[in-house]
Amino acid sequence: MKKLLLIMAIMLTTTAVQARTLIVYYSYTNNVERIVGELRKQIEADVVEIEPAVKGLDYAADNYAIGSEQIASIRNNPNSDASYPAIDPTNVNLADYDCIIIGAPLWWSSMAAPLQTYLFHHGPEMAGKNIGLIVSSASSGISGVEADAKRLVPGGNFLSPNLWIRSAQTANAESLLRGWLIDIDYRNLTAGIDRIEADEAQRYTAYSLSGVRMLADAESTESLAAGAYIINGKKLSRQNEKADFHFDCSCSLITYHGTTENSTDRRAGRAGRVSPRSSPISTTTSSSERYGAVTTSFLCATAAS
Repeated sequence: MKKLLLIMAIMLTTTAVQARTLIVYYSYTNNVERIVGELRKQIEADVVEIEPAVKGLDYAADNYAIGSEQIASIRNNPNSDASYPAIDPTNVNLADYDCIIIGAPLWWSSMAAPLQTYLFHHGPEMAGKNIGLIVSSASSGISGVEADAKRLVPGGNFLSPNLWIRSAQTANAESLLRGWLIDIDYRNLTAGIDRIEADEAQRYTAYSLSGVRMLADAESTESLAAGAYIINGKKLSRQNEKADFHFDCSCSLITYHGTTENSTDRRAGRAGRVSPRSSPISTTTSSSERYGAVTTSFLCATAAS
């Protein structure tokens, strides 16, 4: 014989959190550094600056000859670790971040070589994460940098559009960044739900349709005879004691007025009856979603043999 196991109100509690953002950048002329500084005023983010292992190199000498050689080496053999210039080690766990913003200078139509080194080693760890790309250059277009980023972070979810800030626009970075964050919907992108918890510890309170309390904080409803009841705010019924309780999800939410017991009830020998203001029970056509912005209550019935 089937019996009712539970008629429970599952409280689903959602915890909203702010997704974590990491900014990874390299800057030789300090343009990207200034851009990152402005960005940090507008969003909460951790920052990693990439530094070449060899210090004191003059990348600008001889028309950026050193940078040109490094870019050529990468283009000739992009899959070899030996093609990329050495950088200082970084201490960051990419698994802690949901969104990564890359700040990149443009060198000879490509992403600056030191930043390519970092992404060559760590780009695969960014798979599935939201990737924003900000590029600084004097005048050239940024398609080459975009191609480098997608090659080095093949599993990234690249946000659109990318942001190109020309060197002459660096002073206006604040407004350009503000507009870009709106364009990529950053606010909603980094807001999310961290977890959903289910509270399955259920107790039951039941009333007859005339307002008499039949159960109070009970562990089960098995003692109820056949008939219709208000159980945990929902109208439920069964035809006989062997049948399951059932309900219609479209039924009204029940609101009780008055107290569960008063002196008049005791004198009349009716302890436990709802004391009405005008009528024992009033109904409102409200859903059971009444627990605030992040907590939602649902009623469901489960039967088993």
